[in-house]
Amino acid sequence: MGTKRQGQVSTTQKRAEMKTIVYTALFGCKSDKLLSVRPSSSVVQHVCFSERPKREVGLWQGDTIISGTLNITARHTWKMMPVGNREWSSRQTARYYKCMPHTVLPEADVWIWVDSNVRLLVSPEELVSRWLPTGCDLATFDHSQRNCLYDEVVACINQRKDSAALLRRQMQAYLADGMPHNWGLAETRVVIRRNTPQIRTLNEMWWNEIKTRSVRDQVALPYVCWKLGVRWAAISTRWCYPNNDIYRVLGNFTKKLGVK
Repeated sequence: MGTKRQGQVSTTQKRAEMKTIVYTALFGCKSDKLLSVRPSSSVVQHVCFSERPKREVGLWQGDTIISGTLNITARHTWKMMPVGNREWSSRQTARYYKCMPHTVLPEADVWIWVDSNVRLLVSPEELVSRWLPTGCDLATFDHSQRNCLYDEVVACINQRKDSAALLRRQMQAYLADGMPHNWGLAETRVVIRRNTPQIRTLNEMWWNEIKTRSVRDQVALPYVCWKLGVRWAAISTRWCYPNNDIYRVLGNFTKKLGVK
């Protein structure tokens, strides 16, 4: 077995020295409440961007928030980042923060985005260690039902997720540019990214697609990745939507809080 030379830094040490931030964005919600983070030994900071400060609520028992605790103030787990004047809709503004962490959290080495109704069941450190391998700067989930952004466009139209005309124009633009069918489709409730030049470029392109086309970020991401020659690492999970072994979707709770 070789010995480590003086000054050589192990992979474990490098990971420990990385600054990771978990973050979300919550706009257009009339409630003053925000669901707390599942208790763990993690020291990773959690940040929430919103129009106004929120009161953290919800007490955890294992991997579930206890029913009836939505009015009970929880321990402080989120750093609130109030946002003043906005030039976009609530949905667009939330997507701006989702896409552009390098502009609002530039100090981080790794960003972990979670949708506002998602809470991690594993520590952020474990998530990065397991699913953001060396040489890969982007990780998220493969979509559980589809593998093609064009199928995603059809689903979004059928479910009235955004303007049908806008989505059709976006699809035609991607077809005209040569975007292949069945290239891959991500489920972006959780997105892990390293703060690298290529990822910052990806962030900018992703946001530009959302700003100028449909707000549906899962439609735009495969196109941007294809243009840049980037493949995301697929986070493996025992998929049982909306619950799995990585995160919990707290839809019923957030509906009661008035979160869209």
